Amino acid sequence: MTEKPVEYSDEKVVIPTYEMGSDDPYPPYFTDITVGAGYIYPYALQDNLGHVLKDKTYRALVLENKYLKVTVLPELGGHVYSMYDKTLKKELLYTNDCMKPALVSVRGAWCAFGIEHNFPRSHNVTSLSKVTCNAVFHKDGSKSIIVGDTDRITGMKWIVEITLYKDKSYLKLENKILNNTPFPHPYYYWTNTAIPLTPQTQYIFPESMKHAFKHGSIDVNDLVVFPWPIYKGNDLSWNKNIHMRYSLFAYMLSDDFFGLYHHNLDHGIIHVADHKKVPGRKIWSWGVTEDADLRTSTLTDKSGQYCEVQCGPIETQGEFRFLKPFTHDSWNQYWYAPKKMKGFRFANENAAVNIIRKGTSKIELYVNTTFDMKDGRLALFVAGKTIFKRTYRITPFKPFAAVINIPKKCGNEDFVFSIKMPSGAEVIRYNFSLTGRAK
Repeated sequence: MTEKPVEYSDEKVVIPTYEMGSDDPYPPYFTDITVGAGYIYPYALQDNLGHVLKDKTYRALVLENKYLKVTVLPELGGHVYSMYDKTLKKELLYTNDCMKPALVSVRGAWCAFGIEHNFPRSHNVTSLSKVTCNAVFHKDGSKSIIVGDTDRITGMKWIVEITLYKDKSYLKLENKILNNTPFPHPYYYWTNTAIPLTPQTQYIFPESMKHAFKHGSIDVNDLVVFPWPIYKGNDLSWNKNIHMRYSLFAYMLSDDFFGLYHHNLDHGIIHVADHKKVPGRKIWSWGVTEDADLRTSTLTDKSGQYCEVQCGPIETQGEFRFLKPFTHDSWNQYWYAPKKMKGFRFANENAAVNIIRKGTSKIELYVNTTFDMKDGRLALFVAGKTIFKRTYRITPFKPFAAVINIPKKCGNEDFVFSIKMPSGAEVIRYNFSLTGRAK
């Protein structure tokens, strides 16, 4: 059966909005009215916040296949506003019940929602402004929405190609940055994805990551390396255990994935990118604090708390790089929803795996794939011997789960789980130990 091409539409969406007043007619050279202090000339301040909620119509570019419906708002910085998962019948992103600006961005006004593109600094000058956009239809049936802008301060340009494939349950973002000027310019780039929080949200980094960065003070350059995930007896991978406003960066990442899992809902979100190209991975949360709800209320009326899952080509937000004259850089990233697997321990753009030990002689194995994998060859090896083998069809609608007997008294033996296609192509391979960290 031939897959239908991705559907594309140019629509309108109505969102309740606290509409701002006019921009300041006198652009300042420098501003420090927000946490994003910096040079913004020739851009004007957007500090005339609105206080009356009205319905506002925005242009919405929509991509849709049988797994996802994705909505992009070119009039609001090219944000990916919505990523609706049809396999879950749930929204994956923090769409927010209203657009409620607060003084957060470098120009002032900023809203919490969706996937934000930040270059050459965080909460950038076009976060709530109109950017260029166009749609591209590919021969393989996939379709892309391309958004971007030229920064008027430096002359550098950013482009994001947002692609949905006809037979994949992930959303692909291809990021490009260009410096077509004769001068080097400082930059960093962070993709900032807002996700709704639940009482059982857990942040998941690769098991090979044993330490993380956090801000030691309000100064973003004051970074402290600390053990991950247990710090001073507290498991900081669970949002409920974070009792402060919290920024955490991956330290010496050696795998390509990270994300979060809502255990009470039994689904989450996974981000995949080449860790050599994109070493920066960050979690940000208001934390479970007395003023968290109060702070959140400045950005939403009814949607509650959210966290931010961020990634970029620089390890932390306390450092910049220079983009040399007449050069460019690019990288790819993938976002998708694991479900019905009680968390995940390993992932790539093809599949996610979770393994849970049950007593001394059994494990639970859970697998999700991002495509319809017919006749997948699943195999589990311990100390070089095959202890489980099965041919199975796994789809984004139909995850795999099994209880597997393992040799008793397994110690530090090397386990390997793999999935291969009938052609021999490997879908995923996960090396691990039941008593230690991943290999």
